[in-house]
Amino acid sequence: MNKRLSITLLIVLVIAIIYTVSVSFSYWAALDHYANVYISIDTLHEAELSVNLKEDESNFNKKLVPQGFVKNSDEVDEIHFIFELDLTGDELLPGVELGLTITAINVLLDGTDQYNYLVVIELPNNGNLLISNEVLVVVVKVRLLEPATSEIATAIMGKNITFDLHFRVVS
Repeated sequence: MNKRLSITLLIVLVIAIIYTVSVSFSYWAALDHYANVYISIDTLHEAELSVNLKEDESNFNKKLVPQGFVKNSDEVDEIHFIFELDLTGDELLPGVELGLTITAINVLLDGTDQYNYLVVIELPNNGNLLISNEVLVVVVKVRLLEPATSEIATAIMGKNITFDLHFRVVS
C-alpha cells in the first residue's frame, strides 16, 4: 500500500510540475508581442498611428465580444494593444520630461461608425503622459460595452475595430 501511495504522489507531483512550467512559459511568451510596433515622435511635431486590431499579432485568433458575452476560449472581453513610444528632437535634454497627449480618433467597428459608441478605448492616464528621453511602453485597452439588445451584440461580436492614435507633444 505504501508503494502504491508513493507512486500516486509522484505522478501527481510530475503533473503539477509540467503544468507550472507550461503556464509560466505561456505567460512570458505573451509579453513579447509589442516589440514590432515602435513610434518615434519629434519634439516639435505631432504624429498619428493607425491601429487595426485584427492585424496586430498579439490579437491573432481573438474575438472581441461585449462584456458579459464571453462563451468560448477564443472570445475575450478586452484586448490590449501594446507599443513602444520614443521621443526625439533637439529640445529633449537628459532628465527633462515633456507632456504628451494621446487621443483616440476615427473609431470604426467593421468599417462603420454605427456602433462605435460601444467601443471603449482606455488610454494610460487618460491620454496625458510625461515622457523623457527613455522609451516608454504604452498599453491601450480596448473593450466593447454591453449593448442594449442581443441583436446589436450579435452584430458587433468579433468585428474588426480600427482607430487612430493621435500623439501631440505639449511643453
